[in-house]
Amino acid sequence: MIRTLVAAALLAGLALPASAKTVDVSAYAATLQHSSNSQQLIDACRNLTSALYVTVPIGTSGQSSPNGDAALAAMTKFVQSGHNTQARVRCARYLGNISLVGMEPPNLKTYSPYADQAIAVLFALFKDRDPLIRAGAANALWGIRSPAVGQALLHLANTDPSPIVVGAAFQTMFWAMKADIAANHDAQAYDDSIARGLRSIDSDVVVGALSAYGALHGFQANSVLRTYAASDKRPAVREGAIAAFESMMEWNKSITDFLESRLSDPDINVRDRVMLELMRFGDYHALPAIQRLAKTAPTAQERASAAAYAKAMMAYEIRNRPH
Repeated sequence: MIRTLVAAALLAGLALPASAKTVDVSAYAATLQHSSNSQQLIDACRNLTSALYVTVPIGTSGQSSPNGDAALAAMTKFVQSGHNTQARVRCARYLGNISLVGMEPPNLKTYSPYADQAIAVLFALFKDRDPLIRAGAANALWGIRSPAVGQALLHLANTDPSPIVVGAAFQTMFWAMKADIAANHDAQAYDDSIARGLRSIDSDVVVGALSAYGALHGFQANSVLRTYAASDKRPAVREGAIAAFESMMEWNKSITDFLESRLSDPDINVRDRVMLELMRFGDYHALPAIQRLAKTAPTAQERASAAAYAKAMMAYEIRNRPH
């Protein structure tokens, strides 16, 4: 179960794995057991994660170790403890992050022989009483290309009573869904589930379903995403529809033209998302419109944001201009 290295790290907001190193597991395990400070707990989980990696020559496999076993046991006990939701969610993300594989010169890789065990821990968190923990466990699985993860997220989306959890399951199933469909040649169960999500009255569910819909249907999702982005009365859903265009992983000028048109959306968060997506798509034709927003947007915050997007787009264009 290997996760795409750079994309996953960027989306999860986590560092790429460092080379394996010796960690004082007992000290950090004690912190998880006795501290009530969120940042101390998060730091302990992050440091314990280092004990779960090994650095070995490419083409070979590493082995688990007593230190790694103890680190995983401490993290597992903590995320299942019911103590400090914020820190438990972050610790779950660190567990998901160990599916990353880092390549190091000349011929080494840093990876974790505990990846499958960590994923099993996250699956177990789907039964936690706290919906924030269940949603956090789902988010921690982002980018893992595994049919088993796809099936688990699909089941969560179909059965969990909490909209925030269902939305997280849809948002996260991108690569796992693709892996499951490639292995089993059956997309219908995902399509049916996503269609139900799109009919939900809850914005979190609809936003997640839009992301999954774009991932499943690719460019064919274009018209549906446009409808939600332009016409839905809920700002959060319009923003989610704009973001979902990226999940299609293919686009043309008609899509960037449409996104440019949404710079007129009445909601500041939607306009900000539009600018972000135009920057990601490298749509330099949108620069004049974004520069106008930098001068005319109703709040100083949005004017500053628009100016920052315009500056980043101009810098990127200059760097990539043919010489």
